[in-house]
Amino acid sequence: MMDLKIQHLKLLVDARQTLLNGKNANTARLNYLRRKGNISEEGANFLQEQGIEPFEEPLSKFRVKIIDILNFIPVYQDYLKDISGVSAFDCANLIILVEDIERFGYLNQFKAYCGVTPVVECHGRVHKMRKGVDYSDCIVIGDERAKIKSVSYNERIKILMSKIINQLIKYNEDYMDAYNVLWEQERVKASNITKKHVNNRVKRKLAQKFLKEFYIQWKELNKGV
Repeated sequence: MMDLKIQHLKLLVDARQTLLNGKNANTARLNYLRRKGNISEEGANFLQEQGIEPFEEPLSKFRVKIIDILNFIPVYQDYLKDISGVSAFDCANLIILVEDIERFGYLNQFKAYCGVTPVVECHGRVHKMRKGVDYSDCIVIGDERAKIKSVSYNERIKILMSKIINQLIKYNEDYMDAYNVLWEQERVKASNITKKHVNNRVKRKLAQKFLKEFYIQWKELNKGV
């Protein structure tokens, strides 16, 4: 059963997202009218005041409520909160999407669910992908390049992890340094591949690093509950 605090967090995040979608939609409409020259400056100011600004106060209230409830969730309060470069809202979405770390009996299962490691499930066991092996009777997990029967992972977490890693590379010194080191290592190991493929490999490894630490910390914190 999902923790009540996480259910509460999901309710708040979904409500905030609904408001944000409404604000963004109205902003897009107004920008379209401006680009087309179909509205006067006075009219644009009126629509801004009536259709966009009213979203700000409830959005601000939900931001406060989300951070308040996050501070009652141990994996955020005692771990995620201290990682520079990851926003509170990304942390909230990650916690909601995982729901309960105890659903995952081992790390590779968790990483596969998050779509960051290419593995296959054969007869109830999970294995890393290997070259030259026939996986026609297996389920491929987390590798968009090797769809055999089906892909079993949470696409929303995969997308979120891409966003988180991009932010960490940009704003977190530890991840900046790790990115540079891994980049050089990958270029030496596979000098014939493109920079785009190197970049994707490095980001996948950083995502695995992040999720491993997240998994271990959440499991450890649960022991103290």
